[in-house]
Amino acid sequence: NIVRFRPRKASVVGIIQRPGEYDFRPGDRIRSLIAQAGGPVPRSSDLKHATLSRKGSRELIPLDLETLLEGHDTSQDYELQDGDVITILEAEPPRVNVLGYVARPGQFVWTKGMMLSDAIALANGPIQDRSKLSEVVIQRPVEGRPFEYRRIVVNFVRFQEKNDYSQNIELMSGDLVYVPSTRNPDLGRANAIANIAFTISSLLSRNFGFLPRF
Repeated sequence: NIVRFRPRKASVVGIIQRPGEYDFRPGDRIRSLIAQAGGPVPRSSDLKHATLSRKGSRELIPLDLETLLEGHDTSQDYELQDGDVITILEAEPPRVNVLGYVARPGQFVWTKGMMLSDAIALANGPIQDRSKLSEVVIQRPVEGRPFEYRRIVVNFVRFQEKNDYSQNIELMSGDLVYVPSTRNPDLGRANAIANIAFTISSLLSRNFGFLPRF
């Protein structure tokens, strides 16, 4: 006689409130397992790039838990199998890139409400007699369209000298700020250089400390 069936178990590891192994019932799905584990860690869990691995298989099944948990796409709410492991990595903090003629070009952590002046300050400010702040170029990614962007040209001098706050625009995650040189005032050339930098940023999307000033 069967006294008790061996419980089915699945695990959640990584950046989750209560990582570990959990029992589940036949028919349970991924969302119920995530709920048992307490849900993701706010601002720390990379929900877009989670993975599911199944017992006896080396395949990693990609999971977009962000859309799944928000209810926008339930097609990835797979029925659990014994031995399943869901892995949630730590999220990369959102960033902006500041390149060109600034004292310390590079990539900086973006925070909500960050203004252009904040980003330039993080880059240790402009280079005296070299930075052309009247034609700062901002490349902004177009959501849902990889390698496409919107160009914004800002006269930052008007903000500095005339308190024109319309020229101190709020930045968004993924923005690339390019400060051209006064020795090369051609806006078309500045745009072309920023285009190249934005493409590199889209391809690598990580540390830009190695990039030179253009």
